[in-house]
Amino acid sequence: MAIFYYQIKIYLQNCHSLKEKRSVLKSFKTRLQKKFNISIAEIGYQEIWQTSLIGIVWLSEDVRLGNSILNAINKFMDEFFPNIMVDEEFFERR
Repeated sequence: MAIFYYQIKIYLQNCHSLKEKRSVLKSFKTRLQKKFNISIAEIGYQEIWQTSLIGIVWLSEDVRLGNSILNAINKFMDEFFPNIMVDEEFFERR
C-alpha cells in the first residue's frame, strides 16, 4: 500500500474577497473529493483572498494507479478550473 501526498499553492486570479475565495475553494474541493475519492483541505493562507495552500491525500494498493490519480487530478484542474493557477507544488509517496 502507498500513501500519496500532493500539496499545491494556488493563485485565484478572479477572487476579490475572502467570501469569493471560499466559494471557489468549496466547489473545487467538493468536485475533487467526489471525482477521485481523496481527502483535501486548505492548509495555509486561509486569510489571504487570492492565495491558498491545498493538501491532498489518497491511498492506493497499486503505485501506478496512485500516480495516475495525480495526473488525473492535474488534468481535471486544468479542464474544469482554468482560473486556478498552480504557483508551487510538492508531491510525496510513501
